[in-house]
Amino acid sequence: MLPTSELLKVKPGNFRVECTSRISDIYQPLQLIGKDSYGEIRKVRNKYTNAIRAVKIISKSKCQMTKNFADEISILQELVS
Repeated sequence: MLPTSELLKVKPGNFRVECTSRISDIYQPLQLIGKDSYGEIRKVRNKYTNAIRAVKIISKSKCQMTKNFADEISILQELVS
C-alpha cells in the first residue's frame, strides 16, 4: 500500500474536465468515497483501460450557477492546472 502522500498526488493528466457520455458507459462504480452538496465522489474503474479513478459526479439538478457552485468549479480547475 502506498503512503497517503503518494495516493493524493495530483497530476493534470489525471483529470477529465467534461464528460459528454453517460458516466456508466465509461466507468464501473466501485465504492462511494464521499458526498457534498453538489454530488458525490466515487472510486471507479474505466471499462476500457481498467484504470482506477476517483470521479466527482455533479447532479445536473443542482448545477445552478450560484456563488458556491462557481467556487467549486474554480477549486477543481486549480487541481487541473
